[in-house]
Amino acid sequence: MAVEQVYVRFKGRVLGPLTREKTHEMIKRGQITRQHELCFDRNSWRPAHEFEEFFPRHGNASKGDSISGKKDGDQKLRGPADVEWFANFDGSNQGPTNEVELRQCIAQGKVTRSTLVWREGMAKWKEAGSVIPDWFPDSGTIAKVISRSFNSSRSIPSADEGVSEFATIPIRTFRWVLFLGILGVTLSILGLIGNCVLFVREASSAGAGPPKALAVIIRIGAIVASTMIVYISTLLIGYGNKISVLRYRPFPEEIASALRALNRFWLVLAIFSLVTLILVSLTTAVMNFYDISIDASMK
Repeated sequence: MAVEQVYVRFKGRVLGPLTREKTHEMIKRGQITRQHELCFDRNSWRPAHEFEEFFPRHGNASKGDSISGKKDGDQKLRGPADVEWFANFDGSNQGPTNEVELRQCIAQGKVTRSTLVWREGMAKWKEAGSVIPDWFPDSGTIAKVISRSFNSSRSIPSADEGVSEFATIPIRTFRWVLFLGILGVTLSILGLIGNCVLFVREASSAGAGPPKALAVIIRIGAIVASTMIVYISTLLIGYGNKISVLRYRPFPEEIASALRALNRFWLVLAIFSLVTLILVSLTTAVMNFYDISIDASMK
């Protein structure tokens, strides 16, 4: 047995061969759970929990029993804080983790109601919303909180409604965000068309030398700037759409998605502003060096 190597199978995918030491290490990291299948010859597959070498049984608890000793079935399990949980997100099984860390993942939007979770005593992986529904915000309560926040100028008093209160802040502004985004797209498209026309006129006009070259470069820069403003405005519209969803789904994962959209908008806007400032400074320096006025470069 000492020379045998371990093969692991899960959902049709086979991993191995692995040494026993590597297998134990992956089990500790939660990469191999009781729901996987193991074998030593790639043929005689068995559930991992049947290998006591890797998954020793504790006490008299029998396979498929929950903490209370009852069969799992559709029972909603509630265990102590030190129960080890596993969750499938970010493309792989994550864990083991305790209740506190799992709740943090829920608050961060990494674990949602549809995320598959598992803990010892469960017969199979199940959606988190059916196993631990009390760990997720109640949509009915949140809807009432948001409705009350629109109909009253008072702040939301309940400390346990922090997620809902946080969601109402951007909700109040989503119409203005969408308006500014649409206005930005409209004006920048008009500016893009106008600058393209002026570029053609500048490029086909008579004359040569630094003034004309600078005028053409300025028009190209204006075209690029108008295109970037169109893109930035669409990012703003995307953020507006994200926060409008919070009216109906004020859940942590939706809030996180809206914040990511807002972060992308500000990041692109900051880079665009910095590059524009640098290019304007360089253009001004060139104009001063050749003693070219703005009127002369635009003639």
